[in-house]
Amino acid sequence: MLFDNPVQTTAYFERIPQTIIAQLQQAQQSVVIAVAWFTDSFIFRELSALAGRGVSVELMIANDEANFRETGLDFEQLRRIGGRVHKAGKQKSKVFMHNKFCVIDGQTVITGSFNWSQSARQNHENIVVSTEADELAGQFLIEFRQLLDRYAPPGPTAVPDLGKVLKRLDLIKTLIALDETESIAPHIHKLNEFSLPTDHTDIVQLLRRNQFAEAVRHIEQFSKSHATLAPYIDAEIGALKVEIRILELQIKALDAERADIEKMLHEFSVQHTLQLGDLIIRILQLRKEQAGTQPERDEAKADYDQYQQEYTETRQQPHHELTVEEQAELKKRYRKAAQLCHPDVVAEQLKGYAEELFKELKSASDSNDLVRVTEILEALESGKPLPSRTETVTEKTLLQHERIRLQQLADTFRKTLEMIRESKTFQQISQIANWNTYFAEIRTKLQAQLETLSV
Repeated sequence: MLFDNPVQTTAYFERIPQTIIAQLQQAQQSVVIAVAWFTDSFIFRELSALAGRGVSVELMIANDEANFRETGLDFEQLRRIGGRVHKAGKQKSKVFMHNKFCVIDGQTVITGSFNWSQSARQNHENIVVSTEADELAGQFLIEFRQLLDRYAPPGPTAVPDLGKVLKRLDLIKTLIALDETESIAPHIHKLNEFSLPTDHTDIVQLLRRNQFAEAVRHIEQFSKSHATLAPYIDAEIGALKVEIRILELQIKALDAERADIEKMLHEFSVQHTLQLGDLIIRILQLRKEQAGTQPERDEAKADYDQYQQEYTETRQQPHHELTVEEQAELKKRYRKAAQLCHPDVVAEQLKGYAEELFKELKSASDSNDLVRVTEILEALESGKPLPSRTETVTEKTLLQHERIRLQQLADTFRKTLEMIRESKTFQQISQIANWNTYFAEIRTKLQAQLETLSV
């Protein structure tokens, strides 16, 4: 028997993460994943990018501490940009979700022994990739729904937005007309998140049984009977809000990376002063005393006075010594707090308050004040988060201008980051493997220089 689109199956034993990422990059509509452990940041970054582009991303992972450690992947970020994440089972349950499969656009299946984890990169693993495999993909999608019902049953359903329900039903009808029924499953899942009338439930059941002709007839009846009740939705306003939310997330991520780099440079400068400043002050004092000509004395005095002021100010500033673990915790908590009060993305009427809070947060981070950073984060998390601009701006024209402003801001942040990364100071500091060893070596050289000047 001849097939128009024969299934293509290939086994991979090397470069497995790269193969998975390459397959994900081809996704146009949906990605459905069930993996026991997921800690691979490179694959996660690709999933987040897909969700940001509007691809339906649904992920089920084991409710295991390995997936949800404090320094692990930010699954909440994936949720915020439109992805769905399900925890399978209770942590101490003897029954364990141990699947490892992925379905892309309802026609590509990835499965095998490989967990999507960093440790799996070191193991001898395998995957099989099957393309143009609609029937096989359908079987895995059914299994995914059964796993979802077993391990992560849905909670209370939400009140439906009738306008969006009608649009989704119209999209399902279009997919049926285009003979792209393999793409319907994620939309059915979306519809099931709501508590809807009986006639809508009938449509879902017909679609699940592949009774598409009858389903289309019910969709048309449902649309006619409910169309007059649905409020008018300007699709462009909704799209603008989605773009703005994505840009807000990009800006927060870029600014967090910039803050990390600036904090590293600031910390290096502080440590340089604290560990070497006493020797440098004495060397500058001797140079000032031993200068031969008046211009040399004036230059030496200016160097001494400037460094003496910087040294005194640095010594007077509060600075907390943190362990490596505390530094990691400080970075994590600072990022969380910064995302909740970033002044560039909060509502305009709260911008002044956000700027003051953000300034205090950055100051606490620069001085390694883990206690104060924690206090600010807990205050933000316990209260209502500062609303973003999309919650207060409703006019299309204002949203269009806001999108342009945020795009320009994101571009500026990217350029600033690029300049910092390319700077000579950053290049030199980032290549120092151990600061304490570096400062010890420099201190030895300065001590020798001081001894020479003291002769």
